[in-house]
Amino acid sequence: MMKHRSVKLPALLLALIVAWGARPGTAAAQTGDDAGLAEMVAYRLTMDKVQRWYEAQRNVYEKYAADPGLAERAEIGADEEEFSIDGMAARFDAIPEVREAIQAAGLGTREFVVVTMVLFQSAMAHAVIEMGGDRDEILEGSGVHPANLDFVAAHKAELERMQKEVEALKASVGASN
Repeated sequence: MMKHRSVKLPALLLALIVAWGARPGTAAAQTGDDAGLAEMVAYRLTMDKVQRWYEAQRNVYEKYAADPGLAERAEIGADEEEFSIDGMAARFDAIPEVREAIQAAGLGTREFVVVTMVLFQSAMAHAVIEMGGDRDEILEGSGVHPANLDFVAAHKAELERMQKEVEALKASVGASN
């Protein structure tokens, strides 16, 4: 298996990048995580799951505030082993404080990663459509399920509020991921 240069990226940012690239026919989709890609395509966003995801993020940043070295330990490398749903979930599982922060919100680490990826992928597709992109072409090219695209459109204001609050918390603790 070919190795990529190990570049350290903030874990949440890495999850977001993977989400946009992990669609059929792209290099990310060819990294061997076909099960993860299928899981993303099959996953349906709900406000309950997104609220739990949001709470998990808040919990993680609170842990970072209590232990400044924790954010660095939670970084995920861009090699193939960690550049997948399995890899990211394993990384979060390996750090008790992060795992517990996510679980306290009612999610497992794997579902946390999947929600992150599906939400970002759907939000990116929605943004492209808002800029004039053709919905059918975007859906076909991105692998986003129409229900998730509709979810993002219907909850845009709430999702933007959550994102601003997480960004503010992230800035207040000086976290990079």
